[in-house]
Amino acid sequence: MPAGCDFTCMNKECEQYKSGIVMTAQWPMGKIELVLNAPNVKEKEEFRNKLIKLKDDGIKYASITYPNLDRIEKIAYRLQLWCNSCPCLWNYDIVLSEECPTFEEALRKAKEIGEIPERCPTCKSNLETYEDVLEGGIPCPFCKEDLQQNRWMAKEVYTEKAYNGGK
Repeated sequence: MPAGCDFTCMNKECEQYKSGIVMTAQWPMGKIELVLNAPNVKEKEEFRNKLIKLKDDGIKYASITYPNLDRIEKIAYRLQLWCNSCPCLWNYDIVLSEECPTFEEALRKAKEIGEIPERCPTCKSNLETYEDVLEGGIPCPFCKEDLQQNRWMAKEVYTEKAYNGGK
């Protein structure tokens, strides 16, 4: 199930009070044209227009918006890795194939061929996975206090009743 965490600075003395970072676990992606035409994306005109611009700029995949109303096929995954030293959130697309039909297999291959680094491309510090960051936390880049974690999950399952507010 797709999951994420909002990391928020709750230090009232910090210039970034109530601001923060959103990081997700590996997130399923589909063809961008299918994602931008999904009913729950069409409802959000500004968001949809940003996806159209990305498509026009040559981007092939987009994160599937849940619930997946059109049952868009998962053809890739977005992997986010955190560098605590920079601080920076790095995004990588892990593309599935016949040879590597699961996230784990595709990730293993991407690491083998050097598409996914273990170290930050900028500062060469170790990169942290979503699970690492949940366990170790993230210090605020400004005040250095630990950011508050608010974890969430997306509902993959679509039911007409759920989409229509339980009616």
